[in-house]
Amino acid sequence: MRFRDFVSILTGAALAALPVAARAQDSAQAAHQAAEMRTAIEQIARDRPPQAEAAAREMVRRLQIERAALDSLRQRSLAEYWAEVAQLTVQREMLMHQEDSLRQHLMAQMFGAEARARALQRDYRETADSTRERAIRERLQVILERHFAAEDSLRTLEIADVERRLAQVRAETERRRRERAALVRQMVDQVLRDAGKPE
Repeated sequence: MRFRDFVSILTGAALAALPVAARAQDSAQAAHQAAEMRTAIEQIARDRPPQAEAAAREMVRRLQIERAALDSLRQRSLAEYWAEVAQLTVQREMLMHQEDSLRQHLMAQMFGAEARARALQRDYRETADSTRERAIRERLQVILERHFAAEDSLRTLEIADVERRLAQVRAETERRRRERAALVRQMVDQVLRDAGKPE
């Protein structure tokens, strides 16, 4: 799997972490949102703004990833370094716009797992040692299990939100059915008031 493909898959997983209000959209809007994220990542990687480096380093600190790993990547490949900076910068923005602290914590766990997985992917691409390849596969298994667990917890929170909203809608619907006659009378009165009949 190419690096860009892996980034795209994990970007899709990151979208699962967005708040329910942002995700309760039709598939066309969700696809548009994913495309905007990819565009932002590509633009940062292409334009290489200095503020993105600062944001990425802040994200590395927050995710408790060794800063030396980012420095090492910069020396090895500027293109891959900026791809990583871009990914971390966009994910930092996502975290900053998440107001729910529990969801923010789970998203940070996912993003940390993703950053570690990308680092292992780069190591895998550069090694020809079968023992090292097996070790990378085993570490990836552990890291992506953690990613799945955090994502699963986020989905559980989302299900609870949806169920809570559904209960509210059902209760409101039942109330309106019980009070149908009074509500219809109010609507009739409002329509006639709005008619503006001359006196």
